[in-house]
Amino acid sequence: MLTGGERAEEDASGTPTLSNGSRGPAVRKLQRLLNAHVPDLQALAVDGRFGPVTEQHVRKFQTRLAITVDGIVGPQTWGALTR
Repeated sequence: MLTGGERAEEDASGTPTLSNGSRGPAVRKLQRLLNAHVPDLQALAVDGRFGPVTEQHVRKFQTRLAITVDGIVGPQTWGALTR
């Protein structure tokens, strides 16, 4: 279920596009994945709220993988996180 600022667009796998302001279970999944993939940053609270700290982690992850650095978790970022 999408709530708050969570965007309604989904990729072919049904994964929502997330950005600052998004909330819900998909954000919790994102936060768990980021904690695993970006261990050198302080661990994110897995609270289901996509705020500035989650965005910082997303940008760091995107930079490391040389994918579009926009702080938005769309198909490209989800794909890299779930490989």
